[in-house]
Amino acid sequence: MEIERAGCRKLWVWVNGLPPEAATWRVDGQQWTIQDELQAIALERIDHWGLVQARLAASPKAARALPTEPMRVPRPGEKQESKDRVVTDPREIAAFFS
Repeated sequence: MEIERAGCRKLWVWVNGLPPEAATWRVDGQQWTIQDELQAIALERIDHWGLVQARLAASPKAARALPTEPMRVPRPGEKQESKDRVVTDPREIAAFFS
């Protein structure tokens, strides 16, 4: 078997010819394909539509139990905000109770 030498230009053509799902296009292995993004958008829209329908059909008392925000699918590379954080600073704890 003979190994063919390839120059930088040929390597550049090979890499740019790879499909969008190839690992070379991912950032830290976290990039989504177009199908993944479309599925996430569809899921968010369906959830939002269902939430609107539930609010319209529910009584005012029952509507308070519904989520205030529609579902959000976290995207790769986004930092997720943690609403439930543990506070260990004594000054923060004292300020909360005062």
